[in-house]
Amino acid sequence: MVEHLAGPLLGMGLVFYRPQGEVGAVEKKFLNFLSWVCLILGILYMLIIPKAFADTWRIYHFNQAQIASQVYQQGSQLQNLQTKVQSAGYDELTQIATSLGTNKTTPATSNPQELRNQLLTQLSQKSQSLKAEAEKLQANQNQQLFKNSVKW
Repeated sequence: MVEHLAGPLLGMGLVFYRPQGEVGAVEKKFLNFLSWVCLILGILYMLIIPKAFADTWRIYHFNQAQIASQVYQQGSQLQNLQTKVQSAGYDELTQIATSLGTNKTTPATSNPQELRNQLLTQLSQKSQSLKAEAEKLQANQNQQLFKNSVKW
């Protein structure tokens, strides 16, 4: 609705702009009616502003909740995997390492404690990168939402 306002606004400007001269009774009534219509439409457009702010606020909170739930879900998966790594044997550790894609074949070390430490380090790095990605995504979404809000 707001994007298509330029045409009617330009048309109204051309209707109300006129050279000096006599104005007929019918034309005067029509211009009077048209000016009231323009005033009412202007007020209606001004009433859209609070709704736009409310919608922006709603979308902001929806985005925040969605990102938080994704981070929580992925974080809980990483936490479960860390717990599994801490109590796993060597064979389970090698399976976890291959499933994580850290080592495409068998792990380079035969020491289970060293392999466990490597996996825990990788999982903590993934957890930190997950948080950093979420913050970056939030910042990008907030910036895009702010731009769209100002535009509207």
